Amino acid sequence: MAAGGQLHLPGHRAVPGRLERPGPSGPGDGRRRLHRSRAAKADDHRIVDIDYCNNASAIYHIEPIDDIVIREWGADGKLVEATLLVGRLAKGAFTQKAADIPILKDKLEWLLEHSGAIPKSYAYREIRALFNRFPARELFYANVQALKEITDRIVYMSGDDEIAVHCRKGAGYVALQIAFARSRYSYKVEEDLRMALAEAFGPTSFSTSADCGAVSLLLFYFD
Repeated sequence: MAAGGQLHLPGHRAVPGRLERPGPSGPGDGRRRLHRSRAAKADDHRIVDIDYCNNASAIYHIEPIDDIVIREWGADGKLVEATLLVGRLAKGAFTQKAADIPILKDKLEWLLEHSGAIPKSYAYREIRALFNRFPARELFYANVQALKEITDRIVYMSGDDEIAVHCRKGAGYVALQIAFARSRYSYKVEEDLRMALAEAFGPTSFSTSADCGAVSLLLFYFD
């Protein structure tokens, strides 16, 4: 998934067709197990699904917990087995160039193929550049349709006064992305926006920002 298989993994459990809670394998591990009913949804045919674990945390770590569902599908299209991994992607998974990570490379190729842009055109190059600057965590979590919605809006922003806002509903959380001209970014703007969002929708469970070239992007996760 990430180059070098960089995942800190406290444990896993595979059972035919469904996920079950195993006995604790370490302090607090049983409390952090997730029952992901979405892992067995008939309309979700992904093999590998990485997402934000919104109701788990690790002592002495600020970064979120990641959960990965690996599915095996039968010849009849039915789920044979689902394996749930709960851990933390290592820093190496976020410092590499996104396009060099196989699972993310596939997403980039899909975005380029469905962009409607001519290869090597301005828009084509901008999509590739934006993808490599985008918060890697959101690249892992979001599906290609959600990524296309926000990247298309950012790539075709036409002025410093334009703002791109996108909301993605995850499993038990909501991800909010706000992009605007980098010339208008400041730490105070980011903090004021965080406080305004917290007042309106409750505290954020995770947030980050990214320099996406001419655009600054703020990312907030809400439970």
